[in-house]
Amino acid sequence: MFTIFIVKYYYFIYLIILYLGSVKVTVGMSENNEFLNEILENENDIGIDISDVLDMENFDNDITDVGNTDDNKNVVEETDDSNRENIQSVIETRVNPNTFGKCCICGTVRNVGGYLDKIFENMELIGSLFDDYIIILYYDESSDNTLQKMKEYKRKNPRLIFYRNMAPMSQYRTYNLAKGRNFIIKTIRERFSDYPYFIMMDCDDVCARDMNLQLLSEYFKRNDWDSLSFNHPTGYYDVWALSKYPYVLSCHHFDNGPHMYSIFIENILKRKRKHELVTCLSAFNGFAIYRTLFFLNCVYNGKLNISYLTKKIVNENIKVCGKLKPLLLKNQDCEHRRFHICAVQKNNARIRISPLCLFK
Repeated sequence: MFTIFIVKYYYFIYLIILYLGSVKVTVGMSENNEFLNEILENENDIGIDISDVLDMENFDNDITDVGNTDDNKNVVEETDDSNRENIQSVIETRVNPNTFGKCCICGTVRNVGGYLDKIFENMELIGSLFDDYIIILYYDESSDNTLQKMKEYKRKNPRLIFYRNMAPMSQYRTYNLAKGRNFIIKTIRERFSDYPYFIMMDCDDVCARDMNLQLLSEYFKRNDWDSLSFNHPTGYYDVWALSKYPYVLSCHHFDNGPHMYSIFIENILKRKRKHELVTCLSAFNGFAIYRTLFFLNCVYNGKLNISYLTKKIVNENIKVCGKLKPLLLKNQDCEHRRFHICAVQKNNARIRISPLCLFK
């Protein structure tokens, strides 16, 4: 009897180990469980000695190349190239080559009353680049004069549309931001899908600065991006939204993660030539411009969920950053990551960073 007990005991332990080994780390939404394969980029663009991290001979055997841009590969699983071609053909029929057309200038606002005068000034400057523009803001209840500021500005500029959220807010900041941004995307999808561009910007101190409008205009003339964000004069601060191989997971998954991610992207930006863009999976840094049709079928998600990433991506991230740790920001992830990676997955969107600063 004792022998049978021992055998059953160890068999039970064995089953537990098998079960734990098969469990994926998933928190929040799990509707998209398609794995995203790695973005494999030029060795000189990694910022570390990639030979210390990857077996280069075997690495290429694990991925499917669905489109090269310059010296980088956008590599995603089950991406239909024809979808990108269809979107591009629609864009070409809609856009007048002699103008930038129309643009939606968007943001979420809460307790930013002190910055809105400069924000609205910048929005008008951006709008001057286009034949027409609309401003779409999503407002969460504030304790300052944000709402009053928007009402006053709407009387001056009827192009402003703002929505007031009357529902209770989540305790998690990224859930609220995702909800607001998704409402904006829904509005664009239903009312302004013929606008070839939209801009998502933070309506706080990050964007309440003088801006280089000529630089922005030059980038709208280029066709080597579908989402473009910028460096910032205060440094590249938004490393939480950043996913660039092999630094793909949230920086908050690792001890000293924000510092490591910051050094990683700052070194890359310093090495880039003036108008050479950085390829990535996700980036925001407070301000980004988008080609509308590549993002209308995507959603923001502020809930923590890494099940859509391959084990190989996770393991390579661990190799350069150390072991995973419980998140400081429990149950949250930056809402931009899922939005951008969704566009890469579905539409082979080109997510890029300019090494130049839009704001002064």
